[in-house]
Amino acid sequence: MDIMSHSHSVHLGAREVHEAELISSLEQIKSEIEAWAVKNELWHDTSFATPFSFHNEAPRSHETLLLISEGPLGRIFGSDGAFADEYEKPLTELLGKLGLWRAEGASVGSQHRTEHRLATS
Repeated sequence: MDIMSHSHSVHLGAREVHEAELISSLEQIKSEIEAWAVKNELWHDTSFATPFSFHNEAPRSHETLLLISEGPLGRIFGSDGAFADEYEKPLTELLGKLGLWRAEGASVGSQHRTEHRLATS
C-alpha cells in the first residue's frame, strides 16, 4: 500500500504538499545536518525545532527548520573568526546541497543559546 495515497495534503501557496513526504524530507535533512555535525564534533547541546510552533507564531515564507544550539555548532555563524572560517563554508555547502539556506538576520542569540532559521530555496 502506498503511504502517499493515505497521506494528508496541505497547500503552501499554490503548491500541494503531501504531509508524509514533507515529514520524511525534513527527517532526512535533519539527519544529514546532524551527521555532519557529529563527524566534526560539533553536535553538543543542539536540536531542531519547527520555527512557527517553537515561537508560537505564524509560519514565515520558505522557513523550514530552526537550528538551536548552546554548543559549538551555534558559533559557526557568529563572530568567532577562526572557528567560523573553518566550518561556515562546509556547512553552508551542505545546506545548499539539501536545498536550504540560512536566512539572513535570522540568528537570535543570548549569551549561551543561538537560533538559526533555515529556509528552503
